[in-house]
Amino acid sequence: MNGHEIKNLRMKQLAVTNVILLSCLILFYLMIFFSMNIAHILLVLGILCFIHAGVRMKKGGSTKSIIPIYEKVAIYEKEKLGDEWYKQSKLKNIVYLIIGCIALLQSYMNWNSTVNFLRPDMIGMFVGITILLLITANVSLLIHNRKIDYSSVKELKGYTWKSVLVAIVLGIVLAIVFFTFIFSYVISNTLASH
Repeated sequence: MNGHEIKNLRMKQLAVTNVILLSCLILFYLMIFFSMNIAHILLVLGILCFIHAGVRMKKGGSTKSIIPIYEKVAIYEKEKLGDEWYKQSKLKNIVYLIIGCIALLQSYMNWNSTVNFLRPDMIGMFVGITILLLITANVSLLIHNRKIDYSSVKELKGYTWKSVLVAIVLGIVLAIVFFTFIFSYVISNTLASH
């Protein structure tokens, strides 16, 4: 692939990823709007993560995808990364399984939750979370794409483990920001109600 084809591929990947992410977030908010219990939503999320991980494991080293642009990206990245692509694929499966376990655990722990998410103050929190998720997803995808597209095969050796370490640090920072935001939000609302 030449530089123009790679740029075109990455732009399509970014557009499709954002459409899918926004669609999932809108679906999530619609489920909340129609009074679906958060535990049920987490149960569905957990099951979907396990199904997705299972399908990926069954595929093995295949680049096949129901979304054509993702198949093209997988073919390109597999060719560029070599063995690192297989490591990344296995790591993604593990991440989906971990997310599935966390979602199922949270579903179980919140099964009898009666939190009203339709309050106007909660809507502001959801908007903030949505913006944070979109920024994080886009920045991480752009960094990943830039690293792969502008690095030599030699420079990509060990890329999987380096990206895991960066993801863990970023995850910890985002978790701190996220929980600080929620904690301060809950405290301010509690104080305002007294």
